[in-house]
Amino acid sequence: MDNCKYGFWEIFNKSFAFMVKKFPSIVKELSLPLVAQIFGIILSLVPLTYLTKNLGLKGDELVPYIIPVLILLVIGLIFYAWGFWRCLLISCHMVLASCDYFSSKELDFNSYKADILQRQGNYVKMLLWYSLFIFVICILGIFAVILTLSQKGSTGAVLAMFCIILMTLAIIFYSLKVSLVLPVFVFERYIKPLDVIKRSFEITDKSLLLVFGVQLVYGLILGAFNLALPLVTFPVKLLCITNEALLMVYNIVIGFAALIFIPFFSSVSYLLYKRLN
Repeated sequence: MDNCKYGFWEIFNKSFAFMVKKFPSIVKELSLPLVAQIFGIILSLVPLTYLTKNLGLKGDELVPYIIPVLILLVIGLIFYAWGFWRCLLISCHMVLASCDYFSSKELDFNSYKADILQRQGNYVKMLLWYSLFIFVICILGIFAVILTLSQKGSTGAVLAMFCIILMTLAIIFYSLKVSLVLPVFVFERYIKPLDVIKRSFEITDKSLLLVFGVQLVYGLILGAFNLALPLVTFPVKLLCITNEALLMVYNIVIGFAALIFIPFFSSVSYLLYKRLN
C-alpha cells in the first residue's frame, strides 16, 4: 500500500482516472456477473410480461404456462443471485486493484480472486452483521411509528413524523460509520467480521465530516448518472420499439448501467480509508 494521502477532490480525480485507465480490465471482470444478473431478471419477468401484454392472455388462459413460467423464474433467480454475489466479491477485488494501481503495480485479478475467495465466509458474516443493524433500526423505527399513530388527534401524526426523521438520521449516521467496511475487510484480514464494523466506526471517528462530504459527492455523482439514464432511451424511440417485452429487456439492461461505478466506489473507499488510517 502506497503512503500517499490524497486531498478531498483528489480522491475523486484519482478514482475516476483509475476507472478510465483500467476500463478494459474492469469491464472484463464485471461483464459475466452483469450479464448473469440481466439474464436472470429477463428470465424471471419477461415471459409473464410477454404472455399478458403481448399475447393478451388472462385468467384461465395462463394456467398451461404456470409451470414453465415458475421454472424460468427459479432459474432466473439463481442466475441473478450468482451475479449479485460475484459483484459483491468484485467490489473487494477492485479495492485490491486500486491499491496496486496507486502503488504503480500490475493488476492481478487472479490473485485478488484467490485471496477474497479464501475469506468469503467471513465476508458473508460481515455483510449479515452489516444488514442486521440496519434491519434493527428499521424495525424499531416502524414499531415507534405504529405506536405513535395509535395516539388520537394530531399529536400522533407529529410524533410519527418525528420517529421517521429519527430513523432516517440513524440510518444515515450508521451508513457513514460503516462506509469503510470494504477496505477494512480487505486489508485488515485477521480481524473478526463484527470487528470489521467496529473498526470502520473507529476510523470514521477521525473525521466524520470528511466521510460525510465524500459520501455526499459520490451520491450526487451517482444520482446525476441515474438522472441522465432516461436520455439513453432516445434510441428506442428512433427504432420505434413498442413491444412491451423488448422495452422491459431494454430498461433492465439500462438499469444495470450504474454498476460500472463499482470500481469507482471501491477506489474512493480505499483512498478515504488510507487518508484516515
